[in-house]
Amino acid sequence: MKSFCKIASFFLIFFSYLAIHGQQYPFENLTTENGLPVTQVLSLFQNDDATLWIGTSNGGIALYDGSSFEYLTDKNGLPDNIIFDINKNKEGEILI
Repeated sequence: MKSFCKIASFFLIFFSYLAIHGQQYPFENLTTENGLPVTQVLSLFQNDDATLWIGTSNGGIALYDGSSFEYLTDKNGLPDNIIFDINKNKEGEILI
């Protein structure tokens, strides 16, 4: 029974340490108030230079570089402003 208590105490201390000192990731909410064109997001893709491509329900694509937005819509040549999927093929071309 003593060994069980020692093992249980070790794991309790170990996991408490991890919870306190675990890796923290920066997190930012992107909303229409700070630049997202619409509230409904249908797809996300991050390219090699860390730009986040956000496919929306009726706002086309919002490109977010970590500080500002750029927009691609049917006015820029997209066939539609509803973007269901964004991906990259083996050649490195971004597919919408």
